[in-house]
Amino acid sequence: MEVDEESTHKYDEYVRGPAREVITVNTKIKSTNKGFELLTKLGWVEGQPVGLSADGKNHALVAGLLITVTIGRTEPVPFHMKSDLTGLGKTSQDVRMIETTVSQRRELDSERQQKESDEQRKFREVNSNIPVLYIQRLLTTTQILHTHT
Repeated sequence: MEVDEESTHKYDEYVRGPAREVITVNTKIKSTNKGFELLTKLGWVEGQPVGLSADGKNHALVAGLLITVTIGRTEPVPFHMKSDLTGLGKTSQDVRMIETTVSQRRELDSERQQKESDEQRKFREVNSNIPVLYIQRLLTTTQILHTHT
């Protein structure tokens, strides 16, 4: 059975559906968008911020002076698509938890070091170098093995 390339293309298009439009922060919403239609019915005009007076400015009388301030967004809010399965704010919560735990650990270590005797301090200083010495010994052994092979 011979299948031509055109029918394969049609099948792929049918399975995948029409190509989706790539939307970015710079993409303006179309007039066919439901939100656009709703805002237009409520009196919004494209290019104006939502929720302010018709001229897009907020007027205030401060100390006898009329101050005009243009506020509000006329451009979309930038967004970031999450790619993980954690909830919103979970990453910042984890960072705060780690920072809290580290600071508590440092306080406990500081208290412990203040209370230790000279013998305990010397023992701690000697033993803190053991992992470094072990790694150095491994590297030296590995270098020796490579030079003899």
